[in-house]
Amino acid sequence: MKTGFDWQTEDEETAVSLPKPQRLKLSRRQRAALWGLFFLLLLGGLSGWQLWRRQTARTRQVQADVGAGFQVWYQAVSQNDMELFRYQMSTADRQWLRTQGQLFANDLVLGRTPMGLSLVENNDLQPEIKIAPDYRTAEITFEQSYVPDARLHSGSEIQLQHTAVFQNENDRWVRTMPDNGFWGQTQTQEGARITMRYPQRDAEIGLQLWTDLEAALQTICAETVADGGRECDQTTHLDVELRPDAGLLSAMPDMETPVFDGRTIILPTPTLVGLPIDAGAYAAYLNGYVGRIMATFKTNIETPLSLPQQVIYTLCLAYPSDGFELRRYDPFLNTWTTVDVERPYQFLDAVPDDSRLLLQAKPDSSSPNRLHLSLLTDGDDSLLINDVTRQWQPRPVGWQTSTEPTRLLLQGADLYSATTFYNWLDLDTCDQNGCATVDLPGYVSWSPSGVNSVVVVESELFFGNATGQIVAPIEAGLHPVWLDDATLAYARFVEQDGRISMDVVALQPGSDKANLLFDADDLSAAADISEKGQLFIKYMTNSPADPHLLLVAASGIGDYAGEYFIFSVQLRAHEPDILLRERREGAPQGFPTLLTPTGYPPFSLSPDGRWLVFSDLTGVYKNSWIFYLHNMEKQETKTLRTAFPAYPARYPYYDWSADGRWLAVQDDGFMRLVAPDVDFQRLVPHEFDACYYTAWVNE
Repeated sequence: MKTGFDWQTEDEETAVSLPKPQRLKLSRRQRAALWGLFFLLLLGGLSGWQLWRRQTARTRQVQADVGAGFQVWYQAVSQNDMELFRYQMSTADRQWLRTQGQLFANDLVLGRTPMGLSLVENNDLQPEIKIAPDYRTAEITFEQSYVPDARLHSGSEIQLQHTAVFQNENDRWVRTMPDNGFWGQTQTQEGARITMRYPQRDAEIGLQLWTDLEAALQTICAETVADGGRECDQTTHLDVELRPDAGLLSAMPDMETPVFDGRTIILPTPTLVGLPIDAGAYAAYLNGYVGRIMATFKTNIETPLSLPQQVIYTLCLAYPSDGFELRRYDPFLNTWTTVDVERPYQFLDAVPDDSRLLLQAKPDSSSPNRLHLSLLTDGDDSLLINDVTRQWQPRPVGWQTSTEPTRLLLQGADLYSATTFYNWLDLDTCDQNGCATVDLPGYVSWSPSGVNSVVVVESELFFGNATGQIVAPIEAGLHPVWLDDATLAYARFVEQDGRISMDVVALQPGSDKANLLFDADDLSAAADISEKGQLFIKYMTNSPADPHLLLVAASGIGDYAGEYFIFSVQLRAHEPDILLRERREGAPQGFPTLLTPTGYPPFSLSPDGRWLVFSDLTGVYKNSWIFYLHNMEKQETKTLRTAFPAYPARYPYYDWSADGRWLAVQDDGFMRLVAPDVDFQRLVPHEFDACYYTAWVNE
């Protein structure tokens, strides 16, 4: 079809004409209004441009100021400059500031050692700064490099993205605590094996972590059942919270130990740790961050060693109750139960053969000197003594360890004269009214069969009879130890070459001649100390497996002040061996269940004599314990770190099972079951603020 075809027919030859458009005529007033509008728009545009320029310039200036404040803060962290670090921190929230100080002191502001990640110096830091509309706060994100532990990732460096909030205080940009709006609402994911809660800000990575953990725990359950182990049930279900609490970074002592709040495992939310920026970083992050959760889950359903036929009793503090609650843990069922008792208690200990549980009631304010002791046997509570004494703070301090009779040693003091009193109870001759007390002249230690005793009165030693009464004087001495029914070993001061030294001798009842076993110079030689008179014997005991194997604690003096030693001395060979030597302030923290005339024993031994254990407070803020477990057979030492609060607990609390295979140790919000022979731990959470005295009991 041609484009010029005319669609006009013969009947329609009349052309249609359109009127010409008329030119719009504006009045002078209308034209003036239009010009005014034009100039107004132009002026508004220019004003907006100028405002944009000023805002941009201000934003850039604020970003520069924020960046400068951030660089100073980062420099303080990198150079470990505490004074500069505190200068760059907000003081608006004192608790947050103290927490940051703890993180700084333990190298955890950016360090992630508890996650298995080693910090790498970052020479090309490029932070991204986002300024709030009010120009008062700023959010900074930056990437930090780390080298993963070989157990976590086979690759090289990874990067985590960190977020820091800064605030303008007195014309200075300082690091501050994020507000609640920063984190958003808590979100929850529930599964068959794990329930997880996390803040909305970390919703993406929180969901990914929950998904991966749920799948991993399901796999562990399937593999355990396939290997003939127990099936997973509700008692193995885990509750996990990713919490926006920076203090959790310093609360996790290692890669294997989570932190508990009641029975909930709590971890610092991922933004506080740093967010992985790629798949490789996430793989290392997953293992280091939540690997402890999988390990905890697995140890609840399987153990490499048989559990003893015993249960564990402990005293747990739960505010606002008066005193402690008595709790019972069954390792086979992995369950806690509350023991119904008539009164609150403040101390417990197992009878030496673990057959019964000794309980001391907490006295009320009207009779603070009341001593109430009872024995718990298969759930039955039998009275030992209930009496208001003349003594101040009376308490059990030791046992006669022979099977017959079972004697309990008691100690108290006169409030005004500071005189110490001792009594003993014969637990095998009690009736419904309790047991008769026998006054003692001093601290008594019985021979293995109980036929003889040694009495310590201040610094003097005396031989005693079966009832703990003085028979004959010995001499001034310390740390008496029965080697057998007829041989007593003890330490004493002697003068050698015009100097005061110490030696250890053996003496038999009825004899007036002590035989030298070894002296402090023999111990010095074992420690490669050539100078004489450099050691002071602080404590001595013998092994339950071999009474002629002495364990001796000594501290250095003179040039060796500040050093602490533990020796083993096999008396049949007369050759001291050094077990441990370290520089420290004072002796290790004592074992609080027993008490000697010179204080709490600095170490304890397992019932089979294979393990020697002592502990000490450690950390810049003395906020954790380190346990040294020395294997006497293999002559090797293992360490265990816990976060049990040092206040109000001045001592660690632990106890060995009867077979010497399992060690129950109280920690912050949970109890550890440790099998050091196979490097195994089970973490047993509870809902109490803290649990103290701990005892394995046959049942």
